[in-house]
Amino acid sequence: MSYVALAVSVGGALYQGSQARQSGAIAQIFAESQARMDEAAALETAKVIRRAGRKTIGAAKAAYAGAGVKAGEGSAAEVGEEITAGVEHDAFQAILEGKNRASAARQAGRNADQAGRDAQSVAIVNAAGTGMSGWRTANKANNYPKG
Repeated sequence: MSYVALAVSVGGALYQGSQARQSGAIAQIFAESQARMDEAAALETAKVIRRAGRKTIGAAKAAYAGAGVKAGEGSAAEVGEEITAGVEHDAFQAILEGKNRASAARQAGRNADQAGRDAQSVAIVNAAGTGMSGWRTANKANNYPKG
């Protein structure tokens, strides 16, 4: 192996490791961005659910009023409370699901970043091994004294 081939081989291994590291870091950035979008979407979904719930409660109150029932008393009040509880449950679930998706995205990003770091470490070790082995081979081929 010539010194030029050795340099190319070692440099290629180091470059490959560097690229793997950068890919992992970029994947983590994208995952964090996805996590933020998931959280924002979940909050927006919760707003939509609550808005629809307010409309449903308003329609129920109007229906009770049209029937001559006092909306804030008795079973009419219980229906309003049940609707409110259901709406809040659905809104909470939407937020929780968004946070779970965000958490999964963040974990995937951390995993990708760690995989990139690991690949870079392996490439450095391989490059060092290639360098040491290649150096000896090149020295022997060029009839240099053993070192």
